[in-house]
Amino acid sequence: MWTRLNGLPEWWNAKLTAGGAQSWRAALLIVAACVAGCNKPAPAPLLLPPPLPETILRLRWAGMDRLAADTNAASVLSVWNMPESKNLLGVTLDRLALGLLTTNDVMAITNQLAYAAPASPTNTPPPPVSNYQSRLTGLPAVLRPMLLDLIQQESYIELRQATNQPGDLAFAIRLNPARARFWETNLSAVLESMTGGRATASPGRTNGWHVQFSDSGKQLTRHLSFALAGEWAVVGLGQQTNAMASEMEDLAQRTGMPFPRQPKEFFLYAEVDLPRVVSALSLGWDSPADLPRLALAVTGDGESVRTRCQFDLTKPLPADLGQWNIPTNLIHDPIVSFTAIRGIGPWLTSQKLWQDVFPGTPPSQLYFWAENGLPFLSFAAARLPGASNQVSQLAGRLMQQANPWVATNSQGSFQLTTNGNGVAWKEMPLVEPFLEALPAAENDLVFGGLVRDISANRPPQALFHQITGPTNLVAYDWELTGTRVAQWLYFGQFFRYFLLRAQLPPKSSTVAWINALEYKLGNCGTSVTRTGPAQITLGRKSTMGLSAIELHLLCDWLESPRFPCGLNTIYGRPALPPGHKQPSRHGSGAQTNSAPAVQH
Repeated sequence: MWTRLNGLPEWWNAKLTAGGAQSWRAALLIVAACVAGCNKPAPAPLLLPPPLPETILRLRWAGMDRLAADTNAASVLSVWNMPESKNLLGVTLDRLALGLLTTNDVMAITNQLAYAAPASPTNTPPPPVSNYQSRLTGLPAVLRPMLLDLIQQESYIELRQATNQPGDLAFAIRLNPARARFWETNLSAVLESMTGGRATASPGRTNGWHVQFSDSGKQLTRHLSFALAGEWAVVGLGQQTNAMASEMEDLAQRTGMPFPRQPKEFFLYAEVDLPRVVSALSLGWDSPADLPRLALAVTGDGESVRTRCQFDLTKPLPADLGQWNIPTNLIHDPIVSFTAIRGIGPWLTSQKLWQDVFPGTPPSQLYFWAENGLPFLSFAAARLPGASNQVSQLAGRLMQQANPWVATNSQGSFQLTTNGNGVAWKEMPLVEPFLEALPAAENDLVFGGLVRDISANRPPQALFHQITGPTNLVAYDWELTGTRVAQWLYFGQFFRYFLLRAQLPPKSSTVAWINALEYKLGNCGTSVTRTGPAQITLGRKSTMGLSAIELHLLCDWLESPRFPCGLNTIYGRPALPPGHKQPSRHGSGAQTNSAPAVQH
């Protein structure tokens, strides 16, 4: 039996080989939104000085230089200072500098380190990150240190949009005199390359410049400006002279800060009206109409990162979320993650994907959990009215419509389970993803997983009490992030391989980083509570602010051959099982903006 996967740790392969001797059946491929929690009263609203009515985005980042001197950021710094983190940062900055300097398609700069720059940089860039040695030349070498400044230095961005008017954006970054001169001299060359405009000195000023350019695709004329104000460099973008950038300059000169001071010092703070931001920037995205407004605040206490995020929804939540009905007989210790969601039925009803797959009544509650041990011990359950009928219909569609695709694009086939109550993806090595209906006196249950659960341990009753206590809890999630991120890497690579998708490159800086994180990350607890008729608030306590699935998706994005666009799973070139031909895809992973001479 085939047991070796590209890029997976050998000790996991050893575990799987040993586990293969047992009687495995099993499992449903689970991809779930990460929400989660802790048993606390509803949090108070986030309060900062109110913005102007037309302000649709404001974001302030403290910068890693400030966090390095903040004892409350100790848990973040423990990850940030790892050699694997420094190497990943260096690789990412190289690839981002290359990707941003393409015209319309990131793929146009395939496998090139040299860029035909109109002029050499006037100032010398700062030393490379840690021991990572960048090999960029030309304009990418000019842009790269500015991208590093965005990470290291304190910055602020604000976007405003008056009614029926295009948006105006202003950005400020705190720089020492040497870095300020570097930005003033070299940013104009970068922007000229990206926009096709030409920088000219700002009239009546002793510093600064502006660039005017046309966006032919949207029939817009844009105006970019740059100025120095005290310790701050201010960049403005709009259709005309940017009044907001002038306000920032004036405020920085008078108070030393280009934005209102916060009552509390956050690592990161953001307020975003998502639908209006998409409109104001003329992004042309086909985004959902019901995107929420949100306010995000991230801080720390030394041992962990504290995250708060408020979502103001376009529609009210269900008046009755329903009583929790946890399938305690299916969940056994030792677990490494557990997620519970309720009141989700109305939202699922509005989703086309749900209507296409399950035309019946959607579930009101969803549960996901994973057990410690082998990486495929991941499961899901849902309270679904008419479960037997809905699962039977799904099984018929999978066997009729999905099996022909599986025959040419993967391995095995969908078949009815032996008890006739469900469907399983059979003839796969190591796993047998399944979904079946379980009879119940009330609230019919659908149960699935990647393998059959063979545990007979007691359920984690103490964890269940964290959920059933609060009356306003919408969702709860807890995980051992280090263990869970290793599991995500293993079964993520497994299913990419058998679904003919690109794996994360085994010798990449992202995989090295994930492997190092396994021993650095502890508990991550997240709660989502209803704090208003149409408002929910997420609270999280974690090692570095992200959960395992979020970290995995971050790495998938960082490895995209079209970075900063897309995911590697979508655009990368897969390593195929024996007997399969390489699929022909437009813009496949053979083309990349990564730097081939640099060892990841």
